[in-house]
Parts: sequence; C-alpha cells; structure tokens
Amino acid sequence: MNTQRTIHQYLIQYKDLEGKSHLESVYASDAMEAQNFAIDCNSGLFQRPHLINAVIKTDKKIRVMPVNPGPPESSPNKPRR
Repeated sequence: MNTQRTIHQYLIQYKDLEGKSHLESVYASDAMEAQNFAIDCNSGLFQRPHLINAVIKTDKKIRVMPVNPGPPESSPNKPRR
C-alpha cells in the first residue's frame, strides 16, 4: 500500500497596503491549502486575505509520508466507560 502523498510548492503573490508586491513560498497539497497556510502565517493577509492576487503552482514537489497516529491512547488516569 502506497501511503505517500505529493506536496507541491506554491507561490502566493500579494500586494501590501502600500502597493508593494510580495511573493511567499509555501508547500501544500492544493492551491486552497496553500492560500490558507499563507493567510494563517502572515498577519497582514490574515486581516486582509483579499490582498492575494495569485496562487501559482511551481514544478517543485516533495513526497511525504503521513504521520501514523498509532493506536488510541489508553491512559491509566482516564476513567473507562
């Protein structure tokens, strides 16, 4: 079973309130996730996400293995039902 997934590099292009263009690079599985990462990591974009004018997918990609959370934790301090 192949559990790897491919993550692509996206460039988020936006202008600040002074009109200067900026380009941020993020890795995500799709364009919407890339945009959301950029908004979450940049306080200016978090307050004004409409400043984003492009989400550009590049040719660069990586393969990642999903984190296996393992079996549910059973803590000796937790009451059982």
